Amino acid sequence: MGSNISYVTSHLESQAFSTVLHLRQQARQEGLVESAWWEAVFTDLMRKVGLANDKIPDAYNAILKASKATCLVEVDRGCLMRKNYHERRAKKFADEGNQKRAKEEEELARNYDCGRQGTGLLIKPKCKGESWLVITNNHVVMSGEEAEGAKVYFGYTEDGLDYRNVCRQFPVQGILTTSLKTLNYLESLDYSLLIIKAENADDEAFLKEHAVGFDETGAVQAVADKQILAQCRSLEKPLVMFSHPLGLAMRMSIGKFPAFSEHPVGHIRHLLPSLSGSSGGNLIFSPLGDHDFLDWNTGFLHFGWVSIKDSITGDVAVFNCAVGWQSIGDHLRKELANSPIQN
Repeated sequence: MGSNISYVTSHLESQAFSTVLHLRQQARQEGLVESAWWEAVFTDLMRKVGLANDKIPDAYNAILKASKATCLVEVDRGCLMRKNYHERRAKKFADEGNQKRAKEEEELARNYDCGRQGTGLLIKPKCKGESWLVITNNHVVMSGEEAEGAKVYFGYTEDGLDYRNVCRQFPVQGILTTSLKTLNYLESLDYSLLIIKAENADDEAFLKEHAVGFDETGAVQAVADKQILAQCRSLEKPLVMFSHPLGLAMRMSIGKFPAFSEHPVGHIRHLLPSLSGSSGGNLIFSPLGDHDFLDWNTGFLHFGWVSIKDSITGDVAVFNCAVGWQSIGDHLRKELANSPIQN
């Protein structure tokens, strides 16, 4: 009996390892960079934008702050709201003859009550005593029901790591506020603000060290000003995102500033590499005037991709999309004043 158990365990471990290798290859093909290569890729990027070699290590250490604030968000259940959402989308796409209908039907065929993974970012200030805030997409954690049993994991940077037992984890206590995902992506900010709690002084110190200040993120102005966007693009200011694609260890994505912004809710299109699971990743950038790349701001919350058909040529272009933190910040300030915890 013992040998049979050993064989089954070994077989399952082999299958799991094979799956990780397949997902890792998929992430590499998309251009998502593993942690072992972050410094080399970032160094090459900084050299291309003209930063002196002796200043690159400080710039790299500065950008690692965002990686420390980034976490894997793991949800162990779905909710009826999610099922209804995919039913509405499937009907909408069927009526339009949109190819996305197949994806929505796949979501419906899959047990909507199953779990999922995404990316989050630890922000401050704290709220309600010892509670801290993690922002992710609403379509990652859609309701208070889905928040029950959800956890966030920090420091998951190597594939194959038993992150559930090795990485620092915090259970989600509830949702403070949300901007619900809608059928039209331009009508929603698509975020959920999760509450996690420091249970002791060690937790408190860890979260304080890893959090990104809300005052920094809320003050981002680039998305609201096309001139600033154009300047950043002409100066080849890079955009960087940390995320957990496909539930893998953290990856870095690098790209240029988008060419334009969309209003009124401050959405942008971008071309940073991403996959399922990157949802909730934050795009960070070094603002104008920071010639040494030491001050990295959280500028945009990535939420997925859209396909847009040219009305004249009929060509279809695919873009990744994100919403600007200025829009999120304005919304959050109003909500944080009196929002109860959603249990």
